[in-house]
This record gives sequence, structure tokens and C-alpha cells, in this order.
Amino acid sequence: MVGSPILPTHPQRKWIHNNSNNPGGWGTKKDEKPLIALAVSPEIGNELIQMAAEQNVRIRVKIKAELKPGTLPLIHSVIPGQIPEREVMLIAPLYGPGANYNAAAAAVALETARVLKDLFDSGRLPRPRFGIRFLLAPKTYGSIGFAHERKSILDRNLFAPLC
Repeated sequence: MVGSPILPTHPQRKWIHNNSNNPGGWGTKKDEKPLIALAVSPEIGNELIQMAAEQNVRIRVKIKAELKPGTLPLIHSVIPGQIPEREVMLIAPLYGPGANYNAAAAAVALETARVLKDLFDSGRLPRPRFGIRFLLAPKTYGSIGFAHERKSILDRNLFAPLC
């Protein structure tokens, strides 16, 4: 890549997200031009900064992609409350940019579930009034998929994201 303003395929570059230009939209619709975002390693980022200081930098990206049906794994579980038709949902993302981003939220959700279950089961804390549902899912797409597939669960939930 040295001296070239056009970046070739590189193993440290990867696709991160495809967002909609439409208000409130996540994911590109078939009739809209996609908005592409890429992530590069710190080394490539520093090289681009240096190149940009010396000359205009133009990056050409060629992406071959298709929209296909698929599944996203998610985990959800509930600690039952005294009123079965009401729940508080704690949402933690499973995937996103950076290991700490996801590891922290998932760890907080799992440890919270473990501690609360232990306290409720031992009687050291009274059973909660509302159930507590934990959802670990790909952040936006997982939450949207969960809402679409499990509307009856959502109808009885209050939300508390752990982002």
C-alpha cells in the first residue's frame, strides 16, 4: 500500500455496519443506496492520516453483497416474578465494535442474573414483583428480530438496556 492512495484488499479491514439513510431505519432497504462503513487497523489508519497530510487521499471500495434470509443467535431467560404478565427486560449486546464493548455488557447481564437468582432462591431477597428477563442478542438486529418473533413477550415488558 505504500505510496498508493487506492487501498487494496487487506486482512485487517472488515465490514462493520450497514445503516439506512431513512429516519429510524437500520439496515439498507432494497430501493436505497447503502451507506457503507469500514474499520481499519490502527496501523492502516495512521498510514492514511500520514498520506492525507501529504496529498488528497481517495479510497475505492468494491463490495459484493447479497441480501439473504438468515438467523441471528440470541439468548433470553427469565427470573419469574410475582406478577407473571409483567417483566422488566435487561438487554445486553453480543456483537459490536471492540471486545470490551460486548464483553462488559454480556458479563454484567450474566453476573446480574446469577446473583439475583441466588438471592431469590435462597430467600435472602424476596421474589421480585415483576419478572426479570435477560436478552443477550446482536444489538439492533437481534432486538428487532426478538421483537418481531416474540411480540407476546414484548407486550408485557419494560426495558432496561445494558449498553
